[in-house]
Amino acid sequence: MMLSIFICFLRLGCLSFGGPMAHIALFRDEFVVKRAWLSAEAFQHLLAMCQLLPGPASSQLGFAIGLQRGGLSGAIAAFLGFTLPSFILMIVLAQAQALVSDQPLFLILGHWLKLFAVCIVLDAVVSLFRQFCREPQHRLIALFTALLLVFMPSNALQLVLLALAGVVGYGWSAVHAAAPPPEPLPSPASTDGSVRIHRWSLILFLLLFAGSLLDSGTGYLSLFALHYQAGSLVFGGGHVVLPLLQQGVADRLTPDQFLNGYAAAQIMPGPMFTLASYLGAMLVPSAPWAGGAVATLAIFLPGFLLVLAILPVWQQLQTQPRLRAAISAINASVVGLLVATLYHPLLTSAITQVTDLLWPLLAWLAWRRYRLPIWVLVSLFLSAALIDNARL
Repeated sequence: MMLSIFICFLRLGCLSFGGPMAHIALFRDEFVVKRAWLSAEAFQHLLAMCQLLPGPASSQLGFAIGLQRGGLSGAIAAFLGFTLPSFILMIVLAQAQALVSDQPLFLILGHWLKLFAVCIVLDAVVSLFRQFCREPQHRLIALFTALLLVFMPSNALQLVLLALAGVVGYGWSAVHAAAPPPEPLPSPASTDGSVRIHRWSLILFLLLFAGSLLDSGTGYLSLFALHYQAGSLVFGGGHVVLPLLQQGVADRLTPDQFLNGYAAAQIMPGPMFTLASYLGAMLVPSAPWAGGAVATLAIFLPGFLLVLAILPVWQQLQTQPRLRAAISAINASVVGLLVATLYHPLLTSAITQVTDLLWPLLAWLAWRRYRLPIWVLVSLFLSAALIDNARL
């Protein structure tokens, strides 16, 4: 069973281009329509939970599907299969960058990849703003977060603002509790009797998160702490990992090195969280595969622990209006956090002249207007880099 789950997710990991929404559509087609591993109602139930929890929604969904199909071993097999292709590609990229970083073509390619990243993050900001900032109070939270982080960029401040937003949202819901709670989604398909979801999952999540806040050293423990902390706070989508990690590596990697990895993660198959694989390899150049493995495990682990802990009580939690209000406010703060990152380091390092800003804006407008596949967008920027290089 474990091997069949691994092979199935490995194939999906090689084909899953296009980001989390494309991954989710691929999972639904594979596991609801083709294989009938779970019903449409159970799939929607799991998806709703994964979208509300912090962490990478598509990877958490794959983990939850593996859990329901084959227990904890099935969940681990699903994670390994889906993540392995992009993990390998990102480690190879990190090693290759060290060899060719001084080549003119690589420098030009890096510049155009940063412009590509501007386009991607701009789209994420607009999409998340429309989704999470529909209410005036949410727009204020986003604006307040963005302004503070633009003028006082800090990892600690990011954590404080996310926590403060949750408190404000919870309190706001207590004062304005007129809106009825949403109707609960259907109950999930029953899991195999051997599958046991233990309370230790939540306890372990909290202990590791507390430890990540206390860590101030170097080496593998520091690498684990940085990525575990980021994986614990990624509300609202995978792009939010960008600001959470950027501040943590700012003193060890240049903006160009970081943004090259972020741009590359957009065009790889599989989860965007394998940016951690690249960063781990870059931060531990003497043992890139070990560094990449530690960082990758750390960034995915909190989301998976939360799935294990929350799945048994999800039916009750999803009807709590105050909890949903707190998470909505956190998501609004996440939008502000992403806006601040769009300004720095993206715009400040990628835009050196007016035309640099024009290209990502035009590409984004064409992407949205004509619904271009992501590979078309990537091809446009790579072609522009080759044309730019040919002029030299």
